[in-house]
Amino acid sequence: MNAGWPFADFQRVTDFDLRNEWNSEMDQLAERGWALRNEEKFQLTHQGLRFADARRKCFCDEISLTSPDFLKRPIKMQLCSK
Repeated sequence: MNAGWPFADFQRVTDFDLRNEWNSEMDQLAERGWALRNEEKFQLTHQGLRFADARRKCFCDEISLTSPDFLKRPIKMQLCSK
């Protein structure tokens, strides 16, 4: 199972603080039981990992990520609705 990312490590590697940019999204995932979150780190649960894998497959199967058609589509249209 995914060990998650400590927020400090993620910020050190990416220069991006998930708590500032993705706070509400992480809360929503935790409320659904798809993630665990505390002051130190964020981690997907088994169910959350399955959801993420399914969305990735749906997203990647829908259209090539490098195609010009993909790049022209609005962000909301890039995710499949399955």
